[in-house]
Amino acid sequence: MFDNPLKWLRRNWWGLIVAYLLLFVSTYLLIWQFAEPLGIPDTIETMPAFAKSRIFLHLTLTFLIAPYLTLILDLIIRFQDSQNTIFPNHRKGLLERIGFGSTDTPILSCWHVPPDVTPKPDFKVFNDGFQGKVLQVRSTSPYNADYKVRFKANEGKLVEFVIRLDDSSARLYARFMALSKDGTGSKKVWLNFKVEIDKPALVWENESECEWVYPITPTYLDGDWLRVQVNLNKAAAETVGDDGWKFGRLEKFRLRKNLSLSCISVYAR
Repeated sequence: MFDNPLKWLRRNWWGLIVAYLLLFVSTYLLIWQFAEPLGIPDTIETMPAFAKSRIFLHLTLTFLIAPYLTLILDLIIRFQDSQNTIFPNHRKGLLERIGFGSTDTPILSCWHVPPDVTPKPDFKVFNDGFQGKVLQVRSTSPYNADYKVRFKANEGKLVEFVIRLDDSSARLYARFMALSKDGTGSKKVWLNFKVEIDKPALVWENESECEWVYPITPTYLDGDWLRVQVNLNKAAAETVGDDGWKFGRLEKFRLRKNLSLSCISVYAR
């Protein structure tokens, strides 16, 4: 029953202030609701000896100040995250950034739909007020867009998506080439990213290719946007690593169904 309110709090940093104030006022009113029947006086003439000690006062101040400091730090982190500045060091190793703020974005030409299939996917570039200009994709067909990363981005070890999954049908994939640890073979590995807390699960496999559902824990941004970061070395170890494979090179991204895109970035580390 608490799932939706908790997701709302993670997406909206300012909502934490509202929740805190509601709890503060409610607690104050509850205290007085119980204090009145007990006959507690408005002022206490004498205090117990322990309440006059320096240690007691230090502890009282600590319990009063610590929650406020925690709240302030949490709000600072949430605000920085909403401004896309929480991962500044990753920008230093940027290999490729795919933006979606124009109608000539490369992902449009990568959408594989046979000529006889109707209706075609619908693409709309708009300013959503949170991420600036973004691309909205609406597709009723099972077909997809495959974007091959640039040559220099093949060695990227960290991928980052700023994306909004507009319904449960939306899918986001990355494909990398896995190399055998003895250097004698290679295998194509699809990562099907899914927002959940679980272990990676094999979907299908043949001699040269396989697909894994790979769970992700995104950062929730304002406007239902998600920031997803995936370490490909770690992903390879958690999926095909037990079978003697390791990450080789990043090859492409795949998109399906109804979603909105702000950017996809590939970093060296």
